[in-house]
Amino acid sequence: MRGVLALVSLVALLLAAGCHGGSDAEPDASSSTPETGAAPPSEPPPPAETQAPAEDPPVPAPPPSEPSPGAAPAPADPEQQRADEEAVAVVRAWSAALNASDNAAAGELFAPKAVVIQGADVIPLPTAAAAAELMAALPCSGELIDVSVADNVVTATFELGDRPASRCDAAPGALAAAEFVIEDGSIVVWQRIPVPERDRGSGTV
Repeated sequence: MRGVLALVSLVALLLAAGCHGGSDAEPDASSSTPETGAAPPSEPPPPAETQAPAEDPPVPAPPPSEPSPGAAPAPADPEQQRADEEAVAVVRAWSAALNASDNAAAGELFAPKAVVIQGADVIPLPTAAAAAELMAALPCSGELIDVSVADNVVTATFELGDRPASRCDAAPGALAAAEFVIEDGSIVVWQRIPVPERDRGSGTV
């Protein structure tokens, strides 16, 4: 009986040892699993988009400035300005010749086939001699007091006076005006016109 109990006890010990050995051989799944409560590593935020700097709004161009009152006019084209000066020089030469009673010199300033217009009368001057003859018939001298020019047309105002060989038939200090069309340094048209308003009542330049 005692031998049987010893055998049963030995078997029980062996069974118990086998059970503990199987338990130690299997890995503890819970020990190798990471903690479920830990947060995953955060990813870096995506880089912000680079924005181009805003362009400044275009600055509107200033309106063209108007010339101030009394400002000098813009210079004319040099070639036209020279032509205007030459045209005025012809008129000044005519006035000087007339006042000196140099009728031949005054007549030579007219181009062949020039005309003189006084009111409804149109007087052709086919030659310089015909122009000189007409100049000799003019009773008054003409002192140039005002002159302007545009497109080779010279507008001149004169103060009338006696000539060396004749007495003027106008009142002392009377004014007269004429337009001279100048081409190639010669007078092609001489036309009597009313005195411009700006020159009325004026006897000086």
